[in-house]
Amino acid sequence: PHSDHHRLDVHITGIKAPRFDYQVIYTFDFKGQPVERGFGGRDIKLEGKTEFIRDKDKAVVFGSASSGIFKYDEGVENGSLEITYRDDKGKATGRAETKWHLQDAKATQFTSADGNLTFKPSGKVKGTMLTMNTLGLPAPITGIVLVGPYGIFPSDSSKIAGTITFKLASESSGKLMIYDETTKSWKEITSAQTGTTLAASTTSLGVFAVVSQ
Repeated sequence: PHSDHHRLDVHITGIKAPRFDYQVIYTFDFKGQPVERGFGGRDIKLEGKTEFIRDKDKAVVFGSASSGIFKYDEGVENGSLEITYRDDKGKATGRAETKWHLQDAKATQFTSADGNLTFKPSGKVKGTMLTMNTLGLPAPITGIVLVGPYGIFPSDSSKIAGTITFKLASESSGKLMIYDETTKSWKEITSAQTGTTLAASTTSLGVFAVVSQ
């Protein structure tokens, strides 16, 4: 997310298809009524690449233009990312969808759309924070994934400390992992599990997953 709460960068990696569609859908309040809007691309040819990036001046913008005047849609909090995979001939071969939750830094805690993830910062944060299930793992991981992967993406620095909590579907013993962008590998974070709740202290944000012990 951008700190102005009006834009989202889109970065999709590990695409295992020669073509794909994507759509970012969001909901905002218009005169007391929920309105849904979406932006995206259709039948994008990857030409051998496995990633797609739309950011900075090409970021998805919450708003619309009328008579040459652009107006932002205020109060955007919830939305989804939809992906359709296509073969060389453009035929759909698969589909994936995930929901995201966008919150201002003034929030006391940040939660995923499904409520399975909660992050409480230990101090003040700036800008905005987006939380979502990332649909796939950024790299292979050892163990069975019990929860996630989830990404917590701040508009400002990812070096934000706090407590992260996950709700598990069962009392199966799990350990918390975070993906290190520098080494492109997973690292374990010391955590404590009570019943179906797993909690840990973290000094940075990114992509997390709870895996079997």
